This record gives sequence, C-alpha cells and structure tokens, in this order.
Amino acid sequence: MTHSRLAHKQSGVALVSVLLVVAIVIIIAADMNGRLQLQMQRQINLQGHQQAYWYGMSAEAFVKQVIRKTLEDSEGEVNLSQPWAAKDMAYPVDNGTIAGEITDLQACLNLNALKEKSANSNTNTRTNTVNYATKSLQRLFELVELPTDIYPEDLAMRVYDWLDDDSQLITGGSAEEDDYAALEHPYLSANTSMVTESELRLILGFNPILIAKLKPYLCVIPNTDTQITNVNTLTEEQAPLLAALFEKMTVAEAQNVLSSRGEAGFGSIDDFWDHSDVKKQPNLDDKFKKRFDIKSEFFKLKAITTYDQSRFKLTSILTVADNKQNAYQVKTLARRFGDNE
Repeated sequence: MTHSRLAHKQSGVALVSVLLVVAIVIIIAADMNGRLQLQMQRQINLQGHQQAYWYGMSAEAFVKQVIRKTLEDSEGEVNLSQPWAAKDMAYPVDNGTIAGEITDLQACLNLNALKEKSANSNTNTRTNTVNYATKSLQRLFELVELPTDIYPEDLAMRVYDWLDDDSQLITGGSAEEDDYAALEHPYLSANTSMVTESELRLILGFNPILIAKLKPYLCVIPNTDTQITNVNTLTEEQAPLLAALFEKMTVAEAQNVLSSRGEAGFGSIDDFWDHSDVKKQPNLDDKFKKRFDIKSEFFKLKAITTYDQSRFKLTSILTVADNKQNAYQVKTLARRFGDNE
C-alpha cells in the first residue's frame, strides 16, 4: 500500500514537471512570436519610411526639372502664372501620395540680408551701419499690425543684433549676449547667419503668434546676404512687404502696383519702374533699382509624401545657375527633414 502511494506521488510530480516544462515552452514561444512580429513590423515601418523618403527625393528631382524648363522657356523670367507656382499639387503614386508647394524666396524679405554690409559701415556710429534690409524690416513691422507692445525699431534691431558678428547693442532697445545669458534658461545670441525662419523663436520679443503674423513676408536664404525682390512673384496679400522695401510707399500704393500687373506680371522691370505709384517714390537711383527684378535664383520646396502608414516631410532650398547660354542648372542649396518651421 505504501509502495503504491509512493508510485502515485512520483507520477503526480512527473506530471507537474511535464506541465511546468510545457508552460515554459509556451511562454518562450509566445515571447519569440511577439518579438518576431515586432521585428517584422519594425522592418515594414522602416521600408515604408524609406519609400516615403525616396518619394520625397523624387519630388525634389521633379521640381528641379520643372523650374529648369520654365526658366528656359521664359528666358529666366519668373512669375506666378508659370507651372511651378501651381497650388495644392498632389500626385498619386503606388501605395501613397506626393504633395508639395514651391515658393519663390525672392518674394519675401531675406533675414540674412540684415548681415549685408552697409554703405556707411566705416563710420564711427554703429547705428549708421544699419543696412537696407534692416530698415525695410523695421518699416514692415510698422506697416503690419503686430500683436506686441515692443517698438518696431527695437524688434528689427534685435534681429540685426542676433545676426551681426559682435556682442555690442546696436540700440538701447535691442538685445545681445548678456540679455540672453541672463534668462532663466540662458543661451547666447547666434552672431551668424540664420538657417531657418524658426530661429526667430529664440530672439527676445518674438512669440509664435507674432511669427505667424510675419510668416508671409519673411524667409531665410542660407549663405546669402542680399535682398533682391522679384516684383512678379509678390502676391497682392504681400503689399505691406513691397511698401516696406521703399522709403515712403504706402500699402495702398503697393496694392495698386501689384493688382495692376497682367496675369504674367510686368513684361519687363522697366514696366515696373514706369508705374505711376513707383515712379513718384523718392531716391530711385540705379543702386536702389538693382534690388528689384523679374527673375529669381532661389526657390523653396515643401513636400509631404506618404507610403502606406508612413509620412515624410521635406523642405529643400533650390538655387538656379545660368551658364549664360540659356541652359539653367537647378541645385539643392539646403535640405531639411520633418517639421522644422
């Protein structure tokens, strides 16, 4: 009887051991299956992201060809009636879409132009070094109703001091390294050119609401400190910008200039200067007139591509080179990925 009970007890222990081993095997198998599925999903996501990325690169390549062909057909003239300026461009592709928008970076005020050397840069007074772009920025701030109590001059000078090479204040209402270093979370002023308009967020006095208000008028062209405006790619909504580029032009006069263009803009830059509201402006010397054109060298592409569940954003700054034989080359000057503005 005792031997029978012992055998039965040993049999029960063996069964429990087998069940325990089976349970462990099931747990390991389930874990391996979960890891395998996770790894497969990661691979699918990676492949989807890579495909969306290459869709973005193809969009950039396509836009380069569109711009090149447009310039060749128009002998370098750029206006809003051309194919590159079409809005809401979206194209279906295999398992995804490619959408994008092209803007002319010479239809805005280039913030890096505030670094351009002024004709008075050799004078002893620092305020005399303020250049054309800085004065235009201040006028723009005066003409646009801004949601801030800071004086337009102070706002403009803070941008100037953020970009200039030294740590000296240009005016009492500006801001420099000491002001940024004294913040609760301190940092230093850049003292160099901007890479993107989003850097305005770092300058004292600028907030998201203010920046959104200024967005239609401002841009950044990397490594370029000149301000040349294409009068054929400014929209009528940008009339305050055109007015700001002149010493005395009113917004109403600027609106009249832009609305009186034909569908393809001014036929020549001389037609712009012959407009009655432009002709009456003061100080229109040859040097000043060189700041306006009907041609453009810089464009921005903002592309959004999708593939299955993957989404990719690309911002490309494109520059145009003319080899003097009406054979234009479009190159990528800068490229950014993701939400960066």
